[in-house]
Parts: sequence; C-alpha cells; structure tokens
Amino acid sequence: MYMHKPLLLAVADGMGGEEAGEVASRIAIDQLCKETQRLYQAQLSPDEGRIPDIVACINDAVADEAQRRGHPMGSTLVFALLHEGRAFLANIGDSRIYLWRSGGNSLTRLVKDHSLVQLLVDEGIIDEHDRYTHPRRNFITRSLGDSNTGVSDDNPVLNLQSGDWLLLCSDGLWEMVRDDAILAVLRNASSAQRACDELIAMANRNGGEDNITAAIARVL
Repeated sequence: MYMHKPLLLAVADGMGGEEAGEVASRIAIDQLCKETQRLYQAQLSPDEGRIPDIVACINDAVADEAQRRGHPMGSTLVFALLHEGRAFLANIGDSRIYLWRSGGNSLTRLVKDHSLVQLLVDEGIIDEHDRYTHPRRNFITRSLGDSNTGVSDDNPVLNLQSGDWLLLCSDGLWEMVRDDAILAVLRNASSAQRACDELIAMANRNGGEDNITAAIARVL
C-alpha cells in the first residue's frame, strides 16, 4: 500500500555461494535502508542524482565485506523509493520492477536485465522467449560488489497514479511465472499481500528453481 509518507520497496538476490550470497544480499538491503534513512533525516528529496550515490554506497559496502572475508560475493538489487507521488528506481543485475496500471491490459517492465541473454535478445541473436531456456541464462553482467559493474541504469522517474501496482521480484519469480500469468494474478488479487503470496506459490508450483523474492505496492 502506498501512503503519502515515503515508502521503500527492495529485492536483493545474492550470489557467490549460499552463505556468501546471503551475506551480500543482507548487506545490500541493510545499507539501502541506512542510506535512505540518512536522506530523509537530512530532509532531502531523492532528486538531483542521489539515487546513484545511494547505489555507490551499497556497492562499496558489499565490496568491502567481500575483501574483508577474502572471497568474492555479490548481489542483484532493485528498489523503488516512493516519494510525493513519484517512484525513483534503481536496478543492478536481473531482478526486475514491473508496473501494472489497474484496468490496463499489459504489464510494463520498468528496468532492463543486466544479463547475457538480454544482450543476445537486444542484438536479435535469440528470441525473447528463448531467455527462459538459454544455457547461460543465469550469467549476469552487473552485480553489487564489483567496482566496475555495481551501478544502476539511469532510470526515469515514474509518476504514480491511483490504481498503479508495482512489483519487484528476483529472477526466481519471473523465470517461473511469465508476464501474462503475473498480470492475471495482479488483476484478480484483492490486496498486494495476496498477490505476493499467490505469485510466490505459483513460482514454487512451476519448479521453484531459484530464490523467489517479491515485493508489491498498490497505489490507492
């Protein structure tokens, strides 16, 4: 549910082995919360390039812990910072942010995957539907913890409307539940929590091959 006060939605999916991935994703979320708290304590808006600064601080925190432990670790991250009727978006890796405008007939992906298969789709080498079965579909081109690639795209600010639904999810969800099925769940859900529960259950029923994480906000 979206209210007039700021709201943060985020999904992180760790990499580098089970323990390392769990640590990296936890650091990413913890540091994101700290950085956004600092932003609002200083009474600053997310405008004026502050989202890249937040991502840089998160990336440094993950990289520093990897160096301290002496082995690589990383994480994908997507987040949406909802503030005064707008959503400020960031993405690193292949976790996604979707928008559904209530009553509409389509689901809009707001961020582009940083992955090998996305590059192949963009180049016309493979079809969009081939991304789900490609043998290197889990190879991502950006991740937190890497000084060279741990950066977000410069995503446009989204002006929110009453009836909007925002879904943030890891690849463990969108690879198991295709966009048309996601749309059907959102269209029929009575609440954001029920939609989230149903999508996770559906991903598990369809194979549940990876970590499944989702967060949903509904604009009233």
